[in-house]
Amino acid sequence: MHLAAGPPVSARGLARGPALLLLVALAEPAAPLRAADLKPATVTVYEQYLQAAEAQIARRRAAGRPLYIENLPATERERVLAEIKRGEIHAAPVDVRDANGKALDIPDGLVTHWVGTAFISRATLDETMDVMFNYERYRETYKPEIVESRLLSRGDGDLKVYMRLQKKTSWVSATYDCDFDVHYRRADEGHAYSETRAIRIQQIENAGRPDEHKDPIGHGNGYLWGINTFWSVEQQTGGVIIEWESITLSREIPFLLRWVARPYIAHLARETVTDMLTNTRATVAHSLKTPAVTPQKPAP
Repeated sequence: MHLAAGPPVSARGLARGPALLLLVALAEPAAPLRAADLKPATVTVYEQYLQAAEAQIARRRAAGRPLYIENLPATERERVLAEIKRGEIHAAPVDVRDANGKALDIPDGLVTHWVGTAFISRATLDETMDVMFNYERYRETYKPEIVESRLLSRGDGDLKVYMRLQKKTSWVSATYDCDFDVHYRRADEGHAYSETRAIRIQQIENAGRPDEHKDPIGHGNGYLWGINTFWSVEQQTGGVIIEWESITLSREIPFLLRWVARPYIAHLARETVTDMLTNTRATVAHSLKTPAVTPQKPAP
């Protein structure tokens, strides 16, 4: 299994990752989960996939149509714009191919790639970016999947961020410590972009207990091996459009389970994108209602 998209079934943020958690739990609810090691060949082709995806995004920006929805057929584009202006969130799988138009075959891995778009009424680009880059509050904005979050360093358009991610179902639980590189830029007065890449993902065993410990990188249950996300923010009359594109890498699904896996993966991927945008929009909207505090002058 190599690319999880498929037809929509009904995606929160970095933390949920691919939907394999639910699938494995359904397939083997009473059995211990076997470890899966990330292989060099899987990493190599995943990097090729990322390069193809980044090239696709770069072409959109170079053409002056940076949003994914701006590149849809005219009729569909107008329909989606009307939907998000009504408060709906548009989420869809993304199809990425190599320079020859061929699908990339990820050996022993599964790529889940979705994009979502939303509109935030009355917000400005700067107000939206203030929320997007307030990593100290991510554990509140995107709870319960983000357990801890903090900014490690900030440079000129570059940040390093730490997050502890958590996914729990009735059957399984997985926790990860992750470091991210974030690159952002303000293209002009109306457009801003950011790209986030996980540079360390380590599964945590017995999270929150005295015997908590980290698995070696690339070793564990294989639910989350790679995370790459892309934000686009565009100023519009009356608000901003935000778009979040998510690419994750996980272990491969056994061949006999693939036919039943696609609906679950599509459902949870859509939910992840939808939740990420819903929570971001809600946090920005709340910040607009919070009056600014005027600093008091010290008494003479």
